[in-house]
Amino acid sequence: IGTATMSNPIYEYQDTGYFTVTQIVISNFGCRDTTQREVWVKGEYVLFIPNAFRPNGDSKNNTFFPKGMGITKFKMIIFDRWGEKLFETNSLDEGWDGTYKGKFVELGVYVYKIFTEDILEEDHKYIGRVTIIR
Repeated sequence: IGTATMSNPIYEYQDTGYFTVTQIVISNFGCRDTTQREVWVKGEYVLFIPNAFRPNGDSKNNTFFPKGMGITKFKMIIFDRWGEKLFETNSLDEGWDGTYKGKFVELGVYVYKIFTEDILEEDHKYIGRVTIIR
């Protein structure tokens, strides 16, 4: 809830959804008028995908971990250069630790495919490369 006594006020909503905005105007002569409108605040969709990580156990940057907001569905698949699937997850909270069958993979470049759905039910697909460094 916010109030303003200036012309052209601005208000930032802290959440998404439908909100009722009420405007009450009082003239210099004391005349009043009120109007209401429903506004839809739609959320932002953002996905950040790192291009490298270092799985060396030092608890810094050990996991390939895309981060985002406004995401309702998520799927990530990691492949080696020959197209063999090394890792798959449907959780944005689970990253790849650089292992395959319990062993660390070699240093190098790996391919990811990421599929997401945003809060407006729009699909997004990303194909890219991530480098493992040590």
